[in-house]
Amino acid sequence: MLAAGTGYDGLYSGLQSMDTYPIVLAFILVALMPAESGLSRWIRGLGWVLAVGFGVPFDDLLHLSGPVFFLAGILILPAFLILLGRWLSRLPSSSP
Repeated sequence: MLAAGTGYDGLYSGLQSMDTYPIVLAFILVALMPAESGLSRWIRGLGWVLAVGFGVPFDDLLHLSGPVFFLAGILILPAFLILLGRWLSRLPSSSP
């Protein structure tokens, strides 16, 4: 019974990490885009804030900063997505 519980816990943690880290990587990629791309500094900065907000584990040393960063990330996410969408809509279409 203990082995089954340990296996379940490992599987749960692995699936949870699979969900989180690609999102953090996407935020980092947006934050690392060059200024020549036309992406504003605000959007790139919010990308770093969101990467930290979603990347900091909840069981960190302070036991408080993880949930605070996550809450800040959740509150900032709509503004980030709106600004990113406006930037994407200004990109020229490359359809033939």
